[in-house]
Amino acid sequence: MSMPLIIFDLDGTLIDSSDDLVGAMNETAHKHGLTPLPKATFGNTPGKGGMAMLSVLKNMHQGTWTIDEPSFIQDFRTFYGARHTQSTSIYPGVLDALDHLRQLGIKTAICTNKPEHFALEICTHLSLTKHVDHVVGRTDEHRPKPSPDMIMRLRNEIQHQGPAIFVGDSPADQGAAKASQMPFSLFREGFVANEVQAPDHSFENYLGPGLCEAWAKFLN
Repeated sequence: MSMPLIIFDLDGTLIDSSDDLVGAMNETAHKHGLTPLPKATFGNTPGKGGMAMLSVLKNMHQGTWTIDEPSFIQDFRTFYGARHTQSTSIYPGVLDALDHLRQLGIKTAICTNKPEHFALEICTHLSLTKHVDHVVGRTDEHRPKPSPDMIMRLRNEIQHQGPAIFVGDSPADQGAAKASQMPFSLFREGFVANEVQAPDHSFENYLGPGLCEAWAKFLN
């Protein structure tokens, strides 16, 4: 299929999931006898995954760390699975932008390092699945971003061979886009956006005029 395609990251790009991620991490910390931390202490680690968030707790207990980390991460995933739609919300303007892209004849998809079953549950809960054409999350069969494997899988599943652009908020997103030989558009308000250098395009919100048209120029 040669229809142009825009692939979006999920967390920190289309949705703000930071409260649920930090909440689950603090619930896990409490279970393991650690003091929960203020959200601000975690910085941008919610955009980097559970191990990055765990490292913040670990740094706060240098010299006294005795936590079984695999068990901790398993508990974190359990707590997160129980609350992952509790406070997570779509960024303003996202749904309108997705609908406008569809009107322009541009296919849209989501490619996230979040475990696929969580991604699908969240996208269904927030009705994102009604506004995009496909969702791909992390599985054991494909390496996560910045590897291009998940993008390759997505394009294979929708039989896409035309032009594409990736929209995300992190160096991992940018790396996957580069490895897939497609332009990268940075959401500057995303979780890890401050670590991205020299994107092909950037924007600070989905409400700005001409955003979809600016993306479309990369697809001509």
